[in-house]
Amino acid sequence: MRMLSADTPFELSVSQGAEEQQGQVIIVQAAIDYRSLVFLKRDGGFEARYRVYVDLGRPMRGLSRGDVWEETVSVASYKETRSSNLKSVIRRSFQAIPGDYKVRVIIEVLDTTRRFERESRIRIVGVGGGKIRLSTPVFHMPANDRPDGKPPAGELAFSICAQPSENGFQALPGGVFLDFRSWMRIYFETISEPGDPKAAGCTISAKITDAGGRTVAYNRQSVALSTSGQSGFCADLNVDRLQVGFYTLSLAAEIPGSGTRTSVQEPFVILLNGSMLKENFSSLLSLLSIVAEREELAGLENAPPEERESMWYAFWKERDPTRTTGVNEGLSEFLRRVRYAVGAFSRKRPGWETDMGRVFIRNGEPDRITDRAGNQFAAGSSYQLWYYDSRGLVYIFENTMGGGEYRLVDTQMF
Repeated sequence: MRMLSADTPFELSVSQGAEEQQGQVIIVQAAIDYRSLVFLKRDGGFEARYRVYVDLGRPMRGLSRGDVWEETVSVASYKETRSSNLKSVIRRSFQAIPGDYKVRVIIEVLDTTRRFERESRIRIVGVGGGKIRLSTPVFHMPANDRPDGKPPAGELAFSICAQPSENGFQALPGGVFLDFRSWMRIYFETISEPGDPKAAGCTISAKITDAGGRTVAYNRQSVALSTSGQSGFCADLNVDRLQVGFYTLSLAAEIPGSGTRTSVQEPFVILLNGSMLKENFSSLLSLLSIVAEREELAGLENAPPEERESMWYAFWKERDPTRTTGVNEGLSEFLRRVRYAVGAFSRKRPGWETDMGRVFIRNGEPDRITDRAGNQFAAGSSYQLWYYDSRGLVYIFENTMGGGEYRLVDTQMF
């Protein structure tokens, strides 16, 4: 096992949509962390510029096309340029015909050698012969505190709706949810034959499964599709009862009796939710115990439920390295590490409960990793050594637990 870098150069979301002038489009959204850019001092503040390349390839046809443009980001203070919670967001749409596409996005920071690249694949669906298709779902949450609209805990509710990003919601790049009060809105579209009378009886189902394949939410209902051939739907999900971890959304649409059925799947991740201040409060304390001593958690641990949220933010305010920016970089970095640990080290239990996960959350990425095997430590075992050079520490992990999980067997100074 070798750990990959935890750095995500930028978040990328690719989905299908429809626009009045262009028809079917590929919507490309990207969000790059301010820390990945290079800001130069300008009059009254700081400025960063970067160039974006988008390439839309059709692998089976050997065709490609794309676009290139430049973006400028301006901030008032230097501290904002180092914030891990501030991102520059771009959104472009490209006309597309049905088929499979490979979307490659490159971001070049101007006047530097920094170059970041990510790829995603998408199938743009069209219709014909009475068939129905589903677009790639996109995850959102309310842009502000909105008590209205939140479904009951455990409920997954359908509704006909317009694009959430145009109606008070913000997209969640990478499908990452972290909020104690809010809920998730999943937007998707059905594409059917315009004027098809059979579409009026379409049945849509949505299922949420956790990393172990267990179903945690489900809904199925009949809907009436638009006669235009394209209908937008929202699935509102109350995530309060979900554990920290990775999940999969499975959508399916069918016209009963026609033999026409289509389905899509899309992953998302929960890092914080309402249950962590209530029934899953022990999980929140367990996470914090990785980076804090027991006495530091006493205030939060003993707080009544209605005060836990304010105590959580008070805890992180003490760890905010730049309190004047309005963004808590300490909390943002903690959540980044938790997200990576959940994705990289989860096997039979959550990644943040494993030895590697706890070391990673506490210390961040190691400076060096060395794999060892044979009898240097113990015959028949394999090891991985994480070196933190600036601290003069090495953590030694042994692969004795099976399933790819390593156990911490020693910590040495060097």
